[in-house]
Amino acid sequence: WHQSYFDLRYARRAGPGSMSLCAELASGAMALTWTPVAGASGYRIYGAVNSFGFLPGGAPGFQHLVAALAPDATSWTSSMGISDPDQNWSYLVVAVDPVGLELARSGRVGEFDSPLELQ
Repeated sequence: WHQSYFDLRYARRAGPGSMSLCAELASGAMALTWTPVAGASGYRIYGAVNSFGFLPGGAPGFQHLVAALAPDATSWTSSMGISDPDQNWSYLVVAVDPVGLELARSGRVGEFDSPLELQ
Protein backbone atom coordinates (compact mmCIF):
# COMPACT_ATOMS: atom_id res chain seq x y z
CA TRP A 1 0.00 0.00 0.00
CA HIS A 2 1.43 3.38 -1.08
CA GLN A 3 0.37 6.71 0.16
CA SER A 4 1.43 9.89 -1.61
CA TYR A 5 1.22 13.38 -0.26
CA PHE A 6 1.32 16.51 -2.33
CA ASP A 7 1.64 19.81 -0.63
CA LEU A 8 1.11 22.51 -3.21
CA ARG A 9 1.60 26.03 -2.06
CA TYR A 10 1.23 29.14 -4.11
CA ALA A 11 2.85 32.43 -3.40
CA ARG A 12 1.15 35.42 -4.85
CA ARG A 13 2.67 38.86 -4.84
CA ALA A 14 0.26 41.59 -3.90
CA GLY A 15 -0.23 44.35 -6.44
CA PRO A 16 1.68 47.58 -6.03
CA GLY A 17 0.55 49.96 -3.35
CA SER A 18 0.11 53.68 -3.66
CA MET A 19 2.33 56.43 -2.32
CA SER A 20 1.89 60.14 -1.79
CA LEU A 21 3.54 62.64 -4.12
CA CYS A 22 3.61 66.42 -3.84
CA ALA A 23 4.82 68.81 -6.52
CA GLU A 24 5.73 72.47 -6.25
CA LEU A 25 6.80 74.89 -8.97
CA ALA A 26 9.44 77.31 -7.74
CA SER A 27 12.43 79.11 -9.25
CA GLY A 28 11.89 77.63 -12.70
CA ALA A 29 11.80 74.01 -11.53
CA MET A 30 9.33 71.37 -10.41
CA ALA A 31 10.22 69.88 -7.02
CA LEU A 32 8.75 66.47 -6.20
CA THR A 33 8.60 65.14 -2.64
CA TRP A 34 7.19 61.85 -1.37
CA THR A 35 6.83 59.80 1.80
CA PRO A 36 9.29 56.87 2.01
CA VAL A 37 7.90 53.39 1.32
CA ALA A 38 8.86 50.62 3.79
CA GLY A 39 11.16 48.06 2.19
CA ALA A 40 11.97 50.19 -0.87
CA SER A 41 15.44 49.61 -2.32
CA GLY A 42 15.18 52.70 -4.47
CA TYR A 43 12.89 55.06 -6.32
CA ARG A 44 12.39 55.59 -10.03
CA ILE A 45 11.11 58.83 -11.52
CA TYR A 46 9.18 58.36 -14.75
CA GLY A 47 8.31 61.26 -17.00
CA ALA A 48 6.13 61.90 -19.99
CA VAL A 49 6.42 64.84 -22.34
CA ASN A 50 3.59 65.93 -24.56
CA SER A 51 3.10 68.75 -26.98
CA PHE A 52 0.08 71.03 -27.17
CA GLY A 53 -3.01 69.42 -25.67
CA PHE A 54 -1.08 67.93 -22.74
CA LEU A 55 -3.07 66.29 -19.98
CA PRO A 56 -1.11 64.81 -17.04
CA GLY A 57 -1.06 61.07 -17.54
CA GLY A 58 -2.83 61.38 -20.87
CA ALA A 59 -0.16 59.59 -22.89
CA PRO A 60 1.48 56.77 -20.91
CA GLY A 61 3.17 55.51 -24.07
CA PHE A 62 5.51 58.49 -23.92
CA GLN A 63 6.61 57.66 -20.38
CA HIS A 64 10.30 56.99 -19.76
CA LEU A 65 12.72 56.65 -16.86
CA VAL A 66 14.32 60.01 -16.07
CA ALA A 67 16.03 59.22 -12.73
CA ALA A 68 16.91 56.27 -10.48
CA LEU A 69 17.36 57.26 -6.84
CA ALA A 70 18.69 55.69 -3.64
CA PRO A 71 16.37 54.20 -0.98
CA ASP A 72 16.83 57.21 1.31
CA ALA A 73 15.67 59.71 -1.34
CA THR A 74 12.47 61.61 -0.67
CA SER A 75 12.75 64.40 -3.25
CA TRP A 76 13.84 65.19 -6.80
CA THR A 77 13.83 68.40 -8.85
CA SER A 78 13.57 69.00 -12.59
CA SER A 79 13.61 72.12 -14.73
CA MET A 80 12.78 70.25 -17.96
CA GLY A 81 10.18 72.16 -19.95
CA ILE A 82 9.08 74.37 -17.06
CA SER A 83 7.21 77.36 -18.54
CA ASP A 84 7.96 76.14 -22.08
CA PRO A 85 4.63 75.82 -23.93
CA ASP A 86 6.19 73.32 -26.35
CA GLN A 87 7.28 70.91 -23.62
CA ASN A 88 4.79 69.89 -20.95
CA TRP A 89 6.15 67.26 -18.58
CA SER A 90 4.34 65.06 -16.10
CA TYR A 91 5.99 62.76 -13.56
CA LEU A 92 5.27 59.84 -11.28
CA VAL A 93 7.41 58.07 -8.68
CA VAL A 94 7.74 54.30 -8.29
CA ALA A 95 9.23 52.58 -5.21
CA VAL A 96 11.08 49.38 -6.16
CA ASP A 97 12.32 46.30 -4.28
CA PRO A 98 15.88 44.84 -4.52
CA VAL A 99 15.21 43.17 -7.89
CA GLY A 100 13.46 46.23 -9.36
CA LEU A 101 9.85 45.12 -8.95
CA GLU A 102 7.31 47.80 -8.19
CA LEU A 103 6.28 48.13 -4.54
CA ALA A 104 4.25 51.33 -4.79
CA ARG A 105 3.41 54.03 -7.29
CA SER A 106 2.36 57.65 -6.93
CA GLY A 107 -0.22 59.51 -8.92
CA ARG A 108 0.98 61.67 -11.82
CA VAL A 109 1.75 65.38 -11.45
CA GLY A 110 2.65 67.89 -14.13
CA GLU A 111 2.67 71.41 -15.46
CA PHE A 112 0.37 72.75 -18.15
CA ASP A 113 1.67 75.97 -19.64
CA SER A 114 0.16 76.16 -23.10
CA PRO A 115 -1.08 79.67 -23.88
CA LEU A 116 -4.41 78.12 -25.00
CA GLU A 117 -5.80 76.40 -21.94
CA LEU A 118 -9.16 74.74 -22.39
CA GLN A 119 -11.70 75.42 -19.65
